[in-house]
Amino acid sequence: MAAATPSHSLRRVSQVLEELTRTPHGKTLGELQVHTRIPRSSLYMLLGALVQVNMIRKTESAHYVAGPALVRWGGRLIARQDVRNVSIGFMEDLARKTGFVVNLARLDISSGEIVFMAKEQEGVFHTTVVVGSRMPIYSTALGKVLLAYAPMDARGRYLTSVCLEPRTSATVTDVGQLSEELDRVRIQGLAHDREENEQGVCAVAAPIRDYRGEVISALSVAMPTTITMAELRMVELDTMSTVQAISNELGWGE
Repeated sequence: MAAATPSHSLRRVSQVLEELTRTPHGKTLGELQVHTRIPRSSLYMLLGALVQVNMIRKTESAHYVAGPALVRWGGRLIARQDVRNVSIGFMEDLARKTGFVVNLARLDISSGEIVFMAKEQEGVFHTTVVVGSRMPIYSTALGKVLLAYAPMDARGRYLTSVCLEPRTSATVTDVGQLSEELDRVRIQGLAHDREENEQGVCAVAAPIRDYRGEVISALSVAMPTTITMAELRMVELDTMSTVQAISNELGWGE
């Protein structure tokens, strides 16, 4: 039988580590064999080698779990991850592709605002947003996404205390209507601002997740309201694809 190539061996290591990091309790040799479909003898040798270098360890119950080396490396990577630095390159690409304005923001629910962390723009269309500025949660696509994925108790407190002052004639000022929209956003993974925050500007936004799957920020594309439905649909797809790529870089993935 031909020897495994380096790339083939690395794929097997990746398969094993992917399975072992899905559960804190680890998996047995038999369970790993079922999930990875690596021949049992080859898998046994691979697990032994990974144990030797502390990437995994074997428990008294014969379960294989993540080892100290793997935990240490992962911790170092997490400590260096910064959503703004990770997102900038993707935002530049998205701005070039769409020709519109791409924004990154985080939630400051205690103040009832979002905080703009980064901005990239291409083409002739511009917005008044600057990095570091703040805007209301309820009137922005970014704010709707971040509020939709916020803890339910925090979301409830916000909705019972916020004063939904109109920023344009299109701003949603009914709490019940806003709450229903947040439920839809959480299901669809996409929010819209239909000229609700700034006259002549519409936007779509989607959530960015960290390695735990928690929503830590959101990304939006701001466009003129003259955009066609076909163009809007393409921007929606590009936005969803971009936040997925950023989230993957931050360690999130199925």
